[in-house]
Amino acid sequence: MMTARRGFMAGLAALSLSKPGWADAGNPAFLGAVREGEAFTRQDLTETGDSLFCIPLPARGHAPDANPALPHAVALARRPSSFALMIDCASGRVLFCLTLPHGQQFDGHGCFSADGAELMTSEVLGDPSEGPIGLSDASDYAHIGVMPSGVIGPRDLKRIDDGRIDVANGGIRIEPADRTKLNRTPCART
Repeated sequence: MMTARRGFMAGLAALSLSKPGWADAGNPAFLGAVREGEAFTRQDLTETGDSLFCIPLPARGHAPDANPALPHAVALARRPSSFALMIDCASGRVLFCLTLPHGQQFDGHGCFSADGAELMTSEVLGDPSEGPIGLSDASDYAHIGVMPSGVIGPRDLKRIDDGRIDVANGGIRIEPADRTKLNRTPCART
């Protein structure tokens, strides 16, 4: 009789320790990077546009993405920039601030692996605008490396159904300091 009771209690404990999900975050319909006057924020919104929470950002945000396994989302800076914040959408608090090795910048987009274990971000190396895809471990959001994207100026990243990612290519070499486009040729007018 005691074994059955202990097993039952262990099962209850396991249920109570389950991971939080998107329902705990209010099931947002939209993840947004918002500008209000001169302030920039990251917000989760309901289908009717009501804000579930609002977190100040250090600069203009761009293209947040949600972790499919946990109610966490990344708030990436508009390109090119150096901040990316991992936010717990259930509590509305910043968990981690992602950093990159010297000379690399975020390019405004990212996506999680299908199991939520890794975050992939489009990144830019200052010279020659090479565009790797950065990899971060979703357990502590440490930058663990890069993989070549095969393109210059990778932009948006989207996870597709079979678990692979699609990379949208900008193809424009950019001077990191002032965003001057380096490989554009003017169109001839006739």
